[in-house]
Amino acid sequence: MVMTADGKNRFGNRMKANRYNKAHPAGEGPRAKAHEIEAQSGGPETGKQAEVPEHQPEGDMHAEIKNVVAEHGPAHEIHIAHDHEGQRSHVHSIHQTGQEHHAEHQGPEHVKLAHEHAMHAAGHNPEAEEEKEEEREEEAEHETSDEEPEEEFGE
Repeated sequence: MVMTADGKNRFGNRMKANRYNKAHPAGEGPRAKAHEIEAQSGGPETGKQAEVPEHQPEGDMHAEIKNVVAEHGPAHEIHIAHDHEGQRSHVHSIHQTGQEHHAEHQGPEHVKLAHEHAMHAAGHNPEAEEEKEEEREEEAEHETSDEEPEEEFGE
């Protein structure tokens, strides 16, 4: 068996493996691109400090991604990198028109903010989805409380 250069596939024929390696060069693809962009921007995986304000209000960041989604459509590719020790997260989204957007979230809530940002980038509204979930829970509570207890007959 011959293993491909990226280690993902095995072929019984070296020629097929070589053809695969030429068509899928190592160091390409979405994950490699995300690492490259994070390295250039000083993202969390490089250990470099990115030039980001000390505290950026949550609303400002989400308003920016909402505008990007309105103009370029929802993201079809999203990468999130967390630096738990440094309490920061980096979100990279690629939209339908090819527009790329980067965002940094810092502080104790960085993971939650990064995932909310990713949901906005994908065209979802996390606040509205939370409200819908609460409504479903309330409806379920009303359904169970509306049921009358069964009466026992025959004594």
